[in-house]
Amino acid sequence: MEGESVVAEVFREGETIAFDDLRTTDDPFDYGEVRATAIIPIGEHGTISVGDVEVGAIDEFDHRLIEVLATYASTSLDRLDREEALIEAKEEAEAAARLKSSMMANMSHEIRTPLTLIIGFAEIQARKLEGELGTFAEKAHRSGNRLMRTLKSVLELSRLEAGTFDLERIQVQLSSVVQNTVERFRPEAKREHLSLTTDFPDQRMMGVSNEETVRRILENLLENAIKFTPEGGTVEVRARSDGETAVLEVEDTGVGISEEALPQIFEAFKQESEGLDREYEGSGLGLSIVQELTEALGGTLEVETEKGEGSRFIVRLPRTLEGDSNSEG
Repeated sequence: MEGESVVAEVFREGETIAFDDLRTTDDPFDYGEVRATAIIPIGEHGTISVGDVEVGAIDEFDHRLIEVLATYASTSLDRLDREEALIEAKEEAEAAARLKSSMMANMSHEIRTPLTLIIGFAEIQARKLEGELGTFAEKAHRSGNRLMRTLKSVLELSRLEAGTFDLERIQVQLSSVVQNTVERFRPEAKREHLSLTTDFPDQRMMGVSNEETVRRILENLLENAIKFTPEGGTVEVRARSDGETAVLEVEDTGVGISEEALPQIFEAFKQESEGLDREYEGSGLGLSIVQELTEALGGTLEVETEKGEGSRFIVRLPRTLEGDSNSEG
């Protein structure tokens, strides 16, 4: 604040000024009938001025009271400024997330179309060719599928972060979803020489959920379990009811996770071994997606693990919508 008035001086210096009689000052401004005054700064927001027509009417008690009120005013105005800045930052972040989601969707479309053709062609050639050429075709087919899974994972995480993932919930036979998902992974487990076992309840397990989301949770957990379990190991999938909660578990006898790496395993693109010389392939998005999907369904995700012994991931999902308790099984 520029100028030679006492108000401008208080604002610049940040110190309270009080006068028993304004007319004894060198202030060039005309304050009319006001004689006694106290001017208190309120930070970057300006000043508070109190005046009286009587000389000496504002005593020491009045000064202290006005300063206390000015402090409260400054604190409140600062909080409003911070809230406004947070709202603006939130809106900018949401706009950036929507833009990223749109960009990823466009990129996915542009890449998936030619990639699908490449995968299909490599699969045909792997069946037709023998020897070294057949081996190359099979490797191209596997690599193409791995790239497609990575692409889908990046797009899926982007949609989850942008809040554009469809999570419509209906009555779902959860035990059937789990069983069908496990069966799809049996050929892969057999190729890796792993035992894939299940432990399901005899009766069907119903729940109000999103079938596709539950399937994606299990797919990511099974992909991880198979990838990190050495030949001859076991992967077991369990499903059970616990009151109004469905409990899904995927346990393996794999490499396990160290205590140091455990806090970061749900972060996107994080793996215990990283860099070009990492031991295992993958984008490091699987567990991050599992956590996002689980939380989107109102559930929780836990992990029990020991390095060199294996891991058990426990997903707990509500079987009813809030306020509803009519699910069977």
